[in-house]
Order: sequence, then C-alpha cells, then structure tokens
Amino acid sequence: MWNIGDIRIDGRVVLGPMSGFTFASYRDFMKPFGVAVSVTELTSAMGIIHDCDRTASMYVGFGPNHPTGLQLFGSDPERMADAAEMALKMNPNIDFFDINMGCPVPKVLRSGSGSALMGDPHRCGEIVKAVKKRTGMPVTVKTRLGKSMDSINFRDVVEESVSAGADCVMLHARTVKERYSGTPHYDLVEGFQKDVPVPLVVSGNIYTLDDAI
Repeated sequence: MWNIGDIRIDGRVVLGPMSGFTFASYRDFMKPFGVAVSVTELTSAMGIIHDCDRTASMYVGFGPNHPTGLQLFGSDPERMADAAEMALKMNPNIDFFDINMGCPVPKVLRSGSGSALMGDPHRCGEIVKAVKKRTGMPVTVKTRLGKSMDSINFRDVVEESVSAGADCVMLHARTVKERYSGTPHYDLVEGFQKDVPVPLVVSGNIYTLDDAI
C-alpha cells in the first residue's frame, strides 16, 4: 500500500497516460488485470477552458473507475488552475490531477507545455502550487530526465514540484530528445526514491513483469 496524497493505492501497477490509448474504456478494461491507479490521456488545459463540452466528452467525463487522475498540459499556472477547477465541476469523479512535464511532441512543446516546462523548474512548481491551491486535490507530476543527456535536470524539476506540494512523481527514464526510442536510463534514477519524500513511479519500456522488477 502507498499513497497519493490521502488516496490509498492498493497495488504497484500504474497505467500511464498514453495519448490515443488510455481512453476511458481502455482504463476500465485494464482495471481487473491489476491496475491500481490510472491516469487519463494528456488533456489540454486551454481545451477545457475554451471548448469545454468537446473536451469534457473526450477526456474529462469518465466514470467512477477509482482512483483515476486527469492529466493536464499547459504552461500558465493560473490557466492550469482554471482548467482543473472547471474539470472538477464537470466530473467530481476525478481523484487527482497529473501535470504533464514530459511530453516530447513538437506541437505540445511549441506551446511551452509538456517537457518544455523542464527548462523552467520554478514554473513547474508554480503550476503544482496553483492547481493544488485552487482544487484542494492531490497533484502528481509526470516528467523526464532532461532535454538531452547533456542537460539532465530532473532533480531540479522534482525538487521544485515536491516543494510546491506534489504528492507523487512519475518519471520517464528518457530525455526529451530520445522521445520513445532507445533504452531508458534506469541507472540514472537508481536509488532516487530515497531522495524524494513522496512516492516515485518510474516508467519507460515496461512490457513484462521482469521489466518492472
């Protein structure tokens, strides 16, 4: 057993937020196979604010598959908080909010969102603080090792996020430049849990039980 804020998690399997895959029916299907906690596909904060009906029907309006977090991407702390507050009114079944600081897709980076946030660890913390203050809900973060192997700064991002109130860190053990190719650098995060005062979830190329172990 472990916790995300005040949420008790009974199991070690976290179903990650994979765009185009982890929609509501997929999450419901995977639950009986041992998924202890789920996270939605990445969801645009501005989409919630400006096109709330469409975004709600696609991403926000999921049922009571607990615990499930809504993953948000954006770059402005107050707009992220606005979106989280609106989403919670649309769907009280949301258990926590996950802030995307790891998406390497160019169209997300161009908006200053996703892994572009890693270039400004302080802003990462401000987003966590704003969402948590406005909603009163647990907040998690999803991030990467850094922009490239020459600019590894995940410890700075994690420190700022946890200091701002993040309740869990989900770390993809690749750089932004590597996207989803090559072998994750698990060696760089080995032992990192002892330096983080909240739960740490590591992802990347986990296809089997042996991979996870």
